Amino acid sequence: MAQLSDAVRKAMVALADAGSWSDPEAVVTQYRAHHLQAEGIAQRFSVPPR
Repeated sequence: MAQLSDAVRKAMVALADAGSWSDPEAVVTQYRAHHLQAEGIAQRFSVPPR
């Protein structure tokens, strides 16, 4: 969860710094840069159950 939280935080900070909350392309760019797209998010940020 820490990695996911860190990725979300970094994407949001980048959007806030650039003032691009209302720019869909900027949001997509940040989500892609931090691997936050729906496809693959579970594989990237989950761990196998014990």
